[in-house]
Amino acid sequence: MVLVNVDDMQNKNWYIDKIQGFKELLPGWDTYNADAISPIAITIALDLIEFFNGYISHKINIHIFPMCNGGIQFEFDKSKLYSELEINPEGKIQFIMYDKNGDKIIK
Repeated sequence: MVLVNVDDMQNKNWYIDKIQGFKELLPGWDTYNADAISPIAITIALDLIEFFNGYISHKINIHIFPMCNGGIQFEFDKSKLYSELEINPEGKIQFIMYDKNGDKIIK
């Protein structure tokens, strides 16, 4: 897991290194036969870090996880809102936003 506080994005190289570290995850990395992380998903995740660095100015916590299907998941926490952005191994992005009760607002 990578925790990114966008108020501290001047350290973005640290986060970039963490995402690039997903390249080291070989098949089976989770001990449950997970796929290696897709190079396409890694490229898109790195692009998103660049985007966040340039456009988000509010304090938001971002958690970044490798997914067992070879994708990457971002989770965003901001007081009363929570959202997830998943990048699948082919590069397709799905975004879901929840309210404080856990109900979907946007999918």
